[in-house]
Amino acid sequence: MAARARTLKRLFYYYKAKGQYLPNSSNTMKNVDDISKVLKNVFKEIKELEYINGDYSNKSLLYQNDFDENIFIEIDKQDDSSIEFRLLLCRRSLLPFIEDNGELESLSIIMKEYQTLAEITHCIYFAESNIFAIEYNKSGAKAKDLASYIESKTKELDILDIVNLINIDTLKKIKEDKEISSFEFEALKGSKAISELIEADSAMKALNYNIEGLDKVCIKLTAKGTKSNPGFLLNFMNYSFVSKFMKSNKEDIRKFKVKYGYGAESVDLLSDKFVCKVDNGIVTENTKTMDKNMAYSKMREYYNQYVASYID
Repeated sequence: MAARARTLKRLFYYYKAKGQYLPNSSNTMKNVDDISKVLKNVFKEIKELEYINGDYSNKSLLYQNDFDENIFIEIDKQDDSSIEFRLLLCRRSLLPFIEDNGELESLSIIMKEYQTLAEITHCIYFAESNIFAIEYNKSGAKAKDLASYIESKTKELDILDIVNLINIDTLKKIKEDKEISSFEFEALKGSKAISELIEADSAMKALNYNIEGLDKVCIKLTAKGTKSNPGFLLNFMNYSFVSKFMKSNKEDIRKFKVKYGYGAESVDLLSDKFVCKVDNGIVTENTKTMDKNMAYSKMREYYNQYVASYID
């Protein structure tokens, strides 16, 4: 009996880029007027950089983060409208084990001194609309790592913000000062999203739960939603807070639903159109990595179907 072909699930998020720079003889940051032009130039420069081991200057392809992990970019395709690239995070810590006839051996023992474990994050920059599509890889580099990398390789900007593209139409369904009959929230354990919610409202303290082996934490609050008991209020459930909260934490949030009153439909604040879900990704050989051509194809397909029309 032939073995089943392995597939995997992947999420791709969409982001907007904003840049700032510090002009000469000035103490005030200014916005980059044409961020798309700047980023296209930066990627062209990155493509010409050489991999120089131990060199993390803007003359080398490498960047080192605060955890001594190496980050660099492999550009697969670049033209005037878009750039397809892989963001690689390379580490020698938190390595898995190798099994040999029932015996476990640390990968760190087998690896040569100069070798690292590479985590791949597939990305596309749509220059025409200044939108990034970035794969979510729990162990890989994130949008903030990409921003830090680009900042380190150019003098054309000093600060690059890559923030989640949020469907404003979804957030407009939030009703301020309206009693809530049901609230559900789930996030990765230890994420910044949890600490921000606890700071915003003490009712969220139950999320600050720390048990070994725990991956996610969730909270569910319910009320009858009747005339005599319409529900409860949460201080942070307003358009201003939630929009900022979602832009900076969306990757770590797994569930975010709210319902107002008895019989009302639940509002899924994660149901905006800008999260591409792939449930049957093609695996490259025997790795856990999605085939890069399929990843780029899925990101483009979703962008063309949903994102491009929204931002036009």
